[in-house]
This record gives sequence, structure tokens and C-alpha cells, in this order.
Amino acid sequence: GVIDFAKIRGSWAQVGSDADPYQTSTVMNQVSSFQGAAGFAPSINIPAFNLRPEITTSYEFGTDVRFADNRATLDLTYYNSRTKDQILRVPISETSGFQNQVLNAGEVQNKGWEVLLSTEILRGTGLQWDVSVNWSRNTSEVLALHESLETIVLGSYTLTYEARVGEAYGVPFGDVFKRDAAGNVIVNSSGFPLRVANQKLADTSEPSWIGGIRNDFRFGLIGFSFLVDVRRGGFLWCGTCRLMLRDGIGIQTVLGREGGITVDDNLQLSNPVSGVNGVNMKGVKEDGSVNDIYANPKDFWNQYSRVEEPLLYQTNWAKLRELKLSFDLTPNVLSKLPFSTGRVTLLGRNLLLITDIPHIDPESDGNAFIDNHARGLEYLSQPSDRTFGINITVTR
Repeated sequence: GVIDFAKIRGSWAQVGSDADPYQTSTVMNQVSSFQGAAGFAPSINIPAFNLRPEITTSYEFGTDVRFADNRATLDLTYYNSRTKDQILRVPISETSGFQNQVLNAGEVQNKGWEVLLSTEILRGTGLQWDVSVNWSRNTSEVLALHESLETIVLGSYTLTYEARVGEAYGVPFGDVFKRDAAGNVIVNSSGFPLRVANQKLADTSEPSWIGGIRNDFRFGLIGFSFLVDVRRGGFLWCGTCRLMLRDGIGIQTVLGREGGITVDDNLQLSNPVSGVNGVNMKGVKEDGSVNDIYANPKDFWNQYSRVEEPLLYQTNWAKLRELKLSFDLTPNVLSKLPFSTGRVTLLGRNLLLITDIPHIDPESDGNAFIDNHARGLEYLSQPSDRTFGINITVTR
């Protein structure tokens, strides 16, 4: 038959997790010394009284199917997990003398699919070609929060990533452009865009799906392989882009210093003019007339960068994650060496990135200021490394 092997599996599990050390009692933290004398200060966190363990209950179902004379394997899994009494450090009013309190703050559900398909496209004594494709999708939802909370700030810079009941875990909130009924951006008398604070910017920072494909080729003593990773959906806020606009080092800030330029709500430049210096915000004045003000570039970009809306990017990217080329040593060469086998491999990693997000690697998000829970918040991230190497493998 077509199917050579099939298996259905299922599992259920419940595991607990405790808090980090020193969370359940008042402690002193060492601070900078003064004239050689050690100093200590009270913790900024309220001790966690009556803290309960974090409990995650999960189940999954899956199947493993092999077909086409065992040349193809399909591994399909559905999972559903629910974390109750999640332990989080929650910001509180600093007038209390503290900054945070550790609480059993909420309940979160994650569910999704994972797919792995492995195939032998060609096999035999000549060219061999194997392909492996993986795909996954996860969705989260905040089911409950502590009775004293309406929201939890998971991470922040000028915007916040928050957990709210009924929403995904980690939704961005920040300033957006103030608009008229027709959707035009409204500017003030100085030509600066007006803002509306604390608005929901996107539904989630989670990807719609992530996937990858690996190809392995072998012909005689020569091997070649490459791995491509892809992410689609979700949003990332670029804090590095904001600082580049604010400090005048972004490419967009060059125009308008000599001559005039117009910018829209998506940071797109148009209509260069001469005879006037400055930046014109595409939109309308408060009286409804078309904006014809060219604002001082330094002041304009300082104001524009305070709006989070145009710096939120859809997190779509593709990466050439790995490239390998290998050569097996021939029997003639091995006969002159004290080895039975040998292989030389040339490799490169992170060789190519395709994305519409400027200046940064979109994988470097997650510089969250609270427990690293805010995926999708980028701020002064380090660029990813592109590496090259050579591996020599031998056996006696």
C-alpha cells in the first residue's frame, strides 16, 4: 500500500515551576561602595507573600506516518497548554517605596500545530537529494489576571507590551497619529503631528507562522546542503529606528536640511522642493486646511519619533541560515594517512537576510525591560553575526 507505517500518539502532563530565589522575603542588595566601604539598600521588590507554584497543564495529540516505500515521513502534532498562577514581577506605584511586586498574576493559554515533513527526493548510487520542511503556528490568550489588575506591563520603552484578558500575550500599546474623519494626520501650528496616547497598535507580536526548509545533496564524495528559515506575521517595534530619527542619524533626516521634503505617516518621503528648508508632514491643520508648513528638521524629527505607530513593522523575514559544502577524502589520500575516514566541510551561517524592516535584524527583538516577556520590543539590539568556518573530521 501507499502507507508503510502509521502511529497515533497522545500525552497529558502537569508540571510546576517556582519563583526565582529571594522573592519571598525582604532582602538587601549591594550597591556601589563609598570610599571603600560596602553599601547596601533595600530591595525594590515587595516580598511575595502567599506565593503559589506556577502550574502548567498540557496535552497533545499527534501522528507519525511513513509512506512511499519509507521515502517520506510526516510528523503532525497539535498541542494545548494552560499556565495557571503565572509568576510575574508586576510594576506598582513607586510612592509605595517599591517598584515591583511578585504575584501569581494570571492564567495564559497557548495552543498550536507543528508539522515536520522529511522526504528522499532522489536516492541510489548517483545523486542523492533529501528535503526536510518544518512549519509551526502558535496562538496565545490571556484567560485571567490577578483580581487587582486590569493589565500587566510585560516590557516597555516609549510604548508598552501588555497582557490583558481576552487578548494575546503581549499586545503593543502606544501613541498614534491624531486623525480627522477622513484619516488625515492633523498637525499643530508648528507643523508637528498631534498624537493620541495609549492606543492598541496591533493584535499581537506573535508570528502567524514560522517555518524552514533544508536541502541535502550528495554526489559521490561531495556533499552540499542549505537551510532557509522563514517567519510571517506578528509585529516588531523598532526602538533603534526611533533613536536614529530623534538624533538625526537616520537616512530620512538628511533631506529637509537643505531644501524641503514631505513625509507621510508611514515614514515615506516625497515631493522634494527648493527655496524652502524643512520637513512637511502630509496631512491637515487643525482647521482642516492642507498642511503647508515646513518645520525645522531637528524639531520635527524629535516630535515625529515620539509617535510609535510608524515604527511598528510587520515581522516578515527569510534567512539563509546555513550553507555547507563538504568533501570526503579519497581512498588514495587516506592510504597515506593514519585515518580510515576523513571529511573537510566549508560552512557559513546567517549569510542572507530578506526583510522590509530597516537597520536591524528582526530576530533580535525581545529586549524587554521586565523579565524578557515582551517579544516584539526592539531597542539598541546587537547585529547578528555572519560566520564562516571550516571543519575537519577524521576517524582512526
